[in-house]
Amino acid sequence: MILGNDVEEIRHTNNLQIRLAISEDLDAIFKIENECFAIPWSLESIENDLNQNPSATLMVAVLNEEVIGYIGMWTVLDEAQITNLAVSKASRGKGIGKMLLSRLCQNAKELGTVILTLEVRPSNISAITVYKGAGFNEISRRKSYYKNNGEDAIIMLKNIGQDVDGVV
Repeated sequence: MILGNDVEEIRHTNNLQIRLAISEDLDAIFKIENECFAIPWSLESIENDLNQNPSATLMVAVLNEEVIGYIGMWTVLDEAQITNLAVSKASRGKGIGKMLLSRLCQNAKELGTVILTLEVRPSNISAITVYKGAGFNEISRRKSYYKNNGEDAIIMLKNIGQDVDGVV
C-alpha cells in the first residue's frame, strides 16, 4: 500500500518501476483485474496475452516488489488498442494510471504505432479524465456495449504519430 498522496514522492523513491509484465506477474494482474472490473477477463485470456499473443503488450507498475497496476494493448501494423488499464484500489489517486499510460504510449511509439484507441464506460469519469489529460479524444460510441448493465462504450483515439517525443 502506498502511503501519502504525492506522486512525485512515489516517482523519486526509486521503488516504483514500470516494466513489461512477466509470467510471475499473472496472478497479481488477475487479482487486480477482478478487483477493478465488473466483467473481468479470465485468467486464461490474460495468460494468453502475456505468454502467447505476439500482438499483445502487458506492462505492470511495481512498488516495493508488489504489482499495483497494469496496462495492456494489442498492436496491428501501425495501430494499437488499449485493452485494459487498472490500478489496485489501495494505490489509486496517486498518478499510477497516468504513469502506466505514459509508458505504454512511449512503447507504442517505439513499435511504430501511429494511432491508439480504447473503450471506456461513460460512468468511469476518473478514467476519462486520465485519458483526456493524455490527449485522447472521444470519436464515437458503441451503444449498449457492456453486457452487465447495457452501458455504452465511449471510443477514444490518440494520434501519437504527431507527438514530438511520444509521451503524454
